[in-house]
Parts: sequence; C-alpha cells; structure tokens
Amino acid sequence: MGGSVTVSINPLPSVSAGGAATVCAGSPTPLTASGAVTYAWMPAATLSASTGSSITASPISSTTYTVAGTDANGCVNTDFVTVTVNPLPSVSGGSNVAICIGSSTGLTASGAVVYTWAPSATLSASTGASVTANPTSATTYTVTGTDANSCVNTAMVTVSVNPLPVVSGGPDAGICTGGSTGLTASGASVYTWAPGVTLSATTGTSVTATPGSTTTYTVTGTDANGCINSATVTVSVNPLPTVSGGPDVAICAGSSTVLNAIGAATYSWAPTAGLSASTGTSVTASPTVTTTYTVTGSTSGCSNTATVTVTVNPLPSVGAGTATTICAGVSAGLTASGALTYTWVPSASLSASTGASVTATPSSTTTYTVSGTDANGCVNTATVMVSVNPLPAVGTGAGSVICATASATVTASGAATYTWAPAGTLSASTGANVTASPTVTTTYTVTGTDANGCSNTATVV
Repeated sequence: MGGSVTVSINPLPSVSAGGAATVCAGSPTPLTASGAVTYAWMPAATLSASTGSSITASPISSTTYTVAGTDANGCVNTDFVTVTVNPLPSVSGGSNVAICIGSSTGLTASGAVVYTWAPSATLSASTGASVTANPTSATTYTVTGTDANSCVNTAMVTVSVNPLPVVSGGPDAGICTGGSTGLTASGASVYTWAPGVTLSATTGTSVTATPGSTTTYTVTGTDANGCINSATVTVSVNPLPTVSGGPDVAICAGSSTVLNAIGAATYSWAPTAGLSASTGTSVTASPTVTTTYTVTGSTSGCSNTATVTVTVNPLPSVGAGTATTICAGVSAGLTASGALTYTWVPSASLSASTGASVTATPSSTTTYTVSGTDANGCVNTATVMVSVNPLPAVGTGAGSVICATASATVTASGAATYTWAPAGTLSASTGANVTASPTVTTTYTVTGTDANGCSNTATVV
C-alpha cells in the first residue's frame, strides 16, 4: 500500500548582526543580533560573551565578527558585522623641562588635533597646542589630544622648578679716595659684575673695586642649573682729609719754629730729625739745614699728606774790624761789616749806637759788641777791643831865672821822646835836655811821647 510523507521546509531565520561600527583602540562597542532566538558569536576572543543577542566587542584591531542565529525551528543563519578600530593618536607634550623659580616655559603638544591641559592653574591656557607654564614647584602636566577620528590619548610632561641661587657680593665696604677693595661673590658658579668701569674685571668670583665715589655694584650669579640671581654690595668712598702743615717758614741757624697741622684728627711728622716730637698737631722744628717736613693726617682711617719747608738761613758773618789801641782822650773809628744794620754796645763812649761806622772815645780799655742783622733778619755778633793807653806824665822840673845873655838848662822827664817849642832860643827842639837862651822871659812847652806813642805836654818858664 502506497503512502506519502510531507516534508516541510522552514525558511532560514533572517539573522542580522547590526550595522558596522567604528571605535578607537581600547574602546568597546556593543553588538546586537536580531532575527533568531539564540545566537553564537565568533571569534569570541575579543567579545564579552560568545552567545546572546547583545554582547560587547573590544577588538584591538579591525575585526569582522560572525553571528549564527538559530530560530525556533532549529534553522540557522549567519550575518557579519565589522568593527573598525582606529588607532589612538600618538600624543606628545614635549620633553620634560627644568626652569628656575619665577621663570616660565612653553609647552607644545603634537600628534592630535585638539588639546586640553591639566592642571591649568599655572598655565596660560587650558586648551591649545601651545601653552606657557610658570609653576612655582615641580609639576607634571597632562595633555589630552583628540584626533580627527575623535580618538583620545594623553601624554605627560614634567616641569621641574629649580630654586634661584642665594648670591652674595660680600659685606659693604668703605675705602678712602684713591683706594681699592676686593669684592668676593658666593652662592653660584659663574659671576658677572656691574658697573664694570671701576672694577678690575667684570667676571669672576673675586674682583677689585676702585671707585672714585660711593658705588653700589651688582653681582649676577648663575648656578649649575642655569638659574640666575643677583646681589648688591656698596663700596663707600670716604674723602681724604685736607691736610695742611702751615705755610713754609724761614728761620735763622740755631733758631726754631713751631709747625701747626690742620685738617685731620691725628698727625705724624717726618723726618723726625730736628723735631720736638713725631706726632701731634704742633711740633717744634729746629733743623740745622733747610728741611721739608711731611705731615700725614688721618681721619676715620683715611690719610693725606702735606709738606712744609723750613728754610734755614745762615747767620751773617759779622765783623767789627781789628782791635786798636788809642791814647787817653783820643778817638778811634770802628767799622762793622757782613750785615745790613748794626747795633753797638756799650754805647756810652760811642758817637752812635747804630750804623756800620761809629767813633769810639773810651776813657779806658773797652770791648765793644756789634750785632749785625742781615736781609733775612738773622743776627750775629762780633767784638772789637779798643785799648786805651794813659798819657805820659811829662815834667820839666822847676822854672829858672837867668840874666840877660845868660843861658839855662831845661830838662824834661816822664816820656820817651820830647819836642820843645818855641825852638828859636833853644839849643835844640828835641831831647830830654836842652839849653835855653831867651832874651826875655819865655814859657817853653815840651811835648813828651811815651813808648805807646801817647803824648802829653808840660811848660816851664
């Protein structure tokens, strides 16, 4: 008996894996299947599950997933969905950088289209490829870059902040006009100095300053990190005292003079030979030859000098002439020489007390002193002796009485030589003994001269 069998053919389910998707590397995307009852996905390695209508795909590269859907009749159909994976942008914030505190640095991002920076507190802007960073301490900035596919990546850049060197130019200093002082910097590695016009050098740890007036120098120090700081040091210039030893002076040999210094607080004198002291405001100078003294005056550590010349004028070579001898009652001329003006003592027996030439009529032997003053006012003396010899005591004896035509002998005494007058009635005009033959009464005068040349007279009738 024949029979028949009916074979029903069920249609395959119309399975759909959804539309294609595009993701950024590292980002998941949901996949949803439809059209069946149960679903199996493959490859399963980058899926959150291998079954189910909705799963999550996390491919690391573009992947085509296959979903097999089974309907209630057990019929199976498949579909495909491709997940395209765009790479993340290769974002860079640049190289790490070190700055000095108080400075800033530019940061430049690359590798994306749009950038966002954080933390933004110490940035000039929170967005943009280039920003300026001025942190006060070391800071790591994160830049987030988004490319044309809207994929996002980040990079970090660290800005280290180095402290400024603690630079010193040393303590302030004081010098005297014309002096110099050394300045020494510390706290850094390399130094520059300004203003350089009065410095021995504009670079270096140590320099010598020779300012003409009070000057503040600035030393700029750079450390091993390239950080710079500066300091100042003031060199005060104290003026030199205006010292004077007084005007030049002239003295006479054997005299002294007082030298007075002014203009400073303390004084020292040189050379010391001929001075009463080597220090002090006033000293007495008694040089034997013309001498220039230097006085050094000091005030507040600053010294200056002055000179004063003491000219020593020689005493005049005064002469009073040679000694002379006169007879009592006779005068002698005295003549001084070697000076300009003269004074004589004792003056009682002189014709004048001043003058180069005077006449002396002493009654006894006298020594006269003449003081001569030259054009420099220097005085010297000389003496001259005038010896006075007494007159001889001439005598003739007693007078005589004779008869006309008679004669008489007349005798003189008391001297060495004799002269008689009138001589007409005498046997001779000279001699101790003469014969007188007058015709009338006659008075004869005899002049007797002694061994000293002194003369005296006597008469006889």
